[in-house]
Amino acid sequence: MKGYTYQGDKLNVEANVLTSAVVAGELVSINGLYGVTLNDGAANAVNTVQIEGVVELAKATGAGTGGAQGAKANDNGSQLITAGAGSLVGTFWATAADGDATALVKLQGNQVA
Repeated sequence: MKGYTYQGDKLNVEANVLTSAVVAGELVSINGLYGVTLNDGAANAVNTVQIEGVVELAKATGAGTGGAQGAKANDNGSQLITAGAGSLVGTFWATAADGDATALVKLQGNQVA
């Protein structure tokens, strides 16, 4: 197809965008675009971030943090997934109970800020 350039499920993050060191599997926001780092990386280093697909993410625990399958999955501001208030990351791929430490989340793949 003419003009097709990338599949678009991964983002090659430029230097100086991720201003803190990251570990592989960490939830990050690039100007409101959420994804998961594929590699460990130093602050301000180039990295690759998965921005589409289903990933297992750390989840907040406690009352009101669980989500039903298909419900909105949000970042609580501390890089933990919750069904409560926060910035939209994606949707719960499977039901997550309030006490679950992780959740399967389908990433949005678009900027939500």
